[in-house]
Amino acid sequence: MTGPIEAWHFIRADHRTGKGGLLVEPGQTLRVDPPLKLCRHGLHGCVRADIALSYAPGPVICRTLHTGEIVSDTDKLCSTERTCLWLANAERTLLEFACHVTEMGLRRVGVTDQSGYRGLGAQRAWLRGEISNEELDRIVGPDWRALAWCSARDAVYHSLWYTPHTERNSLLESMLWELKPKDV
Repeated sequence: MTGPIEAWHFIRADHRTGKGGLLVEPGQTLRVDPPLKLCRHGLHGCVRADIALSYAPGPVICRTLHTGEIVSDTDKLCSTERTCLWLANAERTLLEFACHVTEMGLRRVGVTDQSGYRGLGAQRAWLRGEISNEELDRIVGPDWRALAWCSARDAVYHSLWYTPHTERNSLLESMLWELKPKDV
């Protein structure tokens, strides 16, 4: 692969990388010496946000620019130089994304039991600050247990992984782009 390549990369809530514990700041370029080896040595990223999420050590999303020497595989890349173009705490966005994907899964497998949908509604109300943690626990706990008892959980799990990647990735990327700081 030749650069420069823009990618997605998640880091921990303390703005440090998952491996190496390097502090990441917007505008900063991290560098490593070659030789690169995927998953072992290099500055990693993913062109697709949903794939980056599968490697996430935490909830902070970085939009990155990879330069220098670059190696890639089917789902990720690593480089000798990675510049953080911007970063944002995506915790709430990821919870909302989980609600969307779960709802897509429920609909895809034809779940009509409303308890699962009530649980999603409660989660969304909590995200908007409309209900407390205690109210969420009171609503979601029994609803999600009921959903599991009717075996829908297994169907939803499989549906999540079989939701078309482009659909899931498009949704996640559009949500993450909304977090981009205005001054970048």
